[in-house]
Amino acid sequence: MGYCYGQNGLACDKCDTDEPDARVRKRPCPVKWCQAPALCAACNREIRDSGEWARYHEACPRYMAESRARDAEKERILATGKAIRVAALGMDDGRVHVIFRRADGTEEGWYMSKAAYDAFPLLVPVTPEMYSAHGSMEPAPTEFRR
Repeated sequence: MGYCYGQNGLACDKCDTDEPDARVRKRPCPVKWCQAPALCAACNREIRDSGEWARYHEACPRYMAESRARDAEKERILATGKAIRVAALGMDDGRVHVIFRRADGTEEGWYMSKAAYDAFPLLVPVTPEMYSAHGSMEPAPTEFRR
């Protein structure tokens, strides 16, 4: 999501004002996780006083911790020399073409069943070895072709 601007500058995400005396500012997340909404002083006060601000950011610390854990796991896997999933494309024949990349930038491609591909959530760093436990795989090119 981006920011909206009017003739006078940054516009409030809630009421759309861009008047200079409204003091529209980017109001950062308490843990700097999610994008800072642009709010005028009045809307900022209203959102904070109503408790909406706290409810909206309640899960941000957890999401940030989960993301950092995934990043650490990705780095751990890459440090072992293994490749992790970077792209996938569903094929007309029902298989999925998956491309994996190592820390040095080299890539490998594999075809697998949709069931095998769906065995792991999208945000989880996954290696070909992990997928092979969920079905047969065939070597594939490192670029997509239809």
